[in-house]
Amino acid sequence: VIATLCEKIGPHDFSKMKWEEKLIVVGQMWLGDVFYVYVMLRREAIGNELEMRPKCPYCGRDFEFYGDLDSVNVLIAENIEDAKWEYKLKNPFPIRGKEAKGFMLGPPRWNILEMMKDDNAIMNVAAAESMIRGSIHSIEGVGDDLVIVEGELDEMSKFDLEKIQSEIDKKVVGPDMFVEATCENVRCRRKFKQPIDWRYQNFFGISSR
Repeated sequence: VIATLCEKIGPHDFSKMKWEEKLIVVGQMWLGDVFYVYVMLRREAIGNELEMRPKCPYCGRDFEFYGDLDSVNVLIAENIEDAKWEYKLKNPFPIRGKEAKGFMLGPPRWNILEMMKDDNAIMNVAAAESMIRGSIHSIEGVGDDLVIVEGELDEMSKFDLEKIQSEIDKKVVGPDMFVEATCENVRCRRKFKQPIDWRYQNFFGISSR
């Protein structure tokens, strides 16, 4: 969508690039930047109102919900260093023959989502294990600028895994791609958060006007 509709993003002039070059550029952009451009494109294309049918995780009832893209919260940072944060592992574990004691985490690249195959994991951005790998910029006790591959975090404790997932949800730079709603079932009326379905057919569909 971005490669098709955008002529220029930041320093990148798409009008002078081949299709494959555009995809590479977008894939290397920070995830938060891509989501922000995507939301703004949708807003300009068919408006700021977003129709959804969220399902309450407590009672199972679904209902019509109208969100306003102009109300989306956006976490910003002046530079990449300001977007990084440190996490000390409660339970250190080995990576590449060395003991990992903590991580320096920060924004992931967009291509970390492109490599995912599980649709549910893609939608639940903060909960995906791949997101943790993509958010690691350095590992205390192991090294800097490492590319963590699938399987290298398998020995991480459940406590650390869930704690990092929770922190990513709070600290990832860019628009908050979750909606907060209150169940319309009078016997429930509980508040909950649900990922915005940003897949093209739903996010840009006629029904989402």
